[in-house]
Amino acid sequence: MVKYVKKPIEVDVRQCLESEVVLTAHGRVRAEPGDWVLKDSNTGDTWPIKPDIFKNTYVLVRDNGTIDIMDFATGTPLEGQVSQLFNQVKKLEEENKGLKECLDHKEEQMRLHG
Repeated sequence: MVKYVKKPIEVDVRQCLESEVVLTAHGRVRAEPGDWVLKDSNTGDTWPIKPDIFKNTYVLVRDNGTIDIMDFATGTPLEGQVSQLFNQVKKLEEENKGLKECLDHKEEQMRLHG
């Protein structure tokens, strides 16, 4: 059997304080107190998720855009080099994205203006 890792998507979350019905892409689903309601930041899709699954699947994105790497067996953040390395890679990816956009813009300007 081949193993896969779920691709990360950024979601907005809130925790239910009382029972409610959540309109999902697949219809209406009941969320109970303690459940989390997630909203995909890109598509706007919403869905409820049980607290234990939420804890084992999602990590907090800090205000500076970094995250802690989690030990999924214990649900606790891994300290030290692994987390730092991951956050450095994320920062470099963001910087490269900005550079790529700048280069694409320059190429477009050169193409338009010769």
